[in-house]
Amino acid sequence: MIEFLIGLILSFLVLNLLVSSFKLVDINLHDQSSQDLISSLQIHQILNLATNIEVTNDEINFDYLDENRYLQLVNNKIILKPGTVIYFLKVIDIVFFLEDEKIYLKITRKSGESLFLIGII
Repeated sequence: MIEFLIGLILSFLVLNLLVSSFKLVDINLHDQSSQDLISSLQIHQILNLATNIEVTNDEINFDYLDENRYLQLVNNKIILKPGTVIYFLKVIDIVFFLEDEKIYLKITRKSGESLFLIGII
């Protein structure tokens, strides 16, 4: 009888721990703002070290770490190529533009538009 009660108490403790863990993991995946901010800062760091930067509406070409690279929209993601480093997800359209020697990225999603300063020339 004592073993049964100890087992029952331990079961409730484990169940309580599992419920608490699932509450901590509850994440809102629809809000991309935190990830977008991190992505824009990462791109800003790369472009600060880049040379020969060329900006067009739909991509940025530059030299970084002795290799020609470019940022562009591929399958609703902004990707750094060569390679497949993904910076922004669920993107419908992008526009890169220069204004006062600053490089901006305008992203269009279903939820609206966002504007990021991603570099300075």
